[in-house]
Amino acid sequence: MRICLAYLHRYDHLFRLIVCEALALVRFVVHVHPRSTRIAVRRGDGRVEVWTTSPPVQGKANESVREILADWLDIPVSRVRILSGGTGRTKLVDAMGVHELPS
Repeated sequence: MRICLAYLHRYDHLFRLIVCEALALVRFVVHVHPRSTRIAVRRGDGRVEVWTTSPPVQGKANESVREILADWLDIPVSRVRILSGGTGRTKLVDAMGVHELPS
């Protein structure tokens, strides 16, 4: 499903992956596993799962998630934004400069 963000007024849980081709922007749900023994990314079940070794203290896990996702998507860290879920494990993320998520 492709929807331009200009017409998206709020996040709907039915839209797990939102792509705006005009802006080269992908919005997706991420489930984070902090304090893991490994660093990994897995796509499936309508969301992306990220394992990070960083603890969920003072934004360290969030910054680590941004770095891991940027590496996975092959874009700069500055193009990955966490829109919501800053203090939870489930986050809504924007990735600019991406047309689709890798499999």
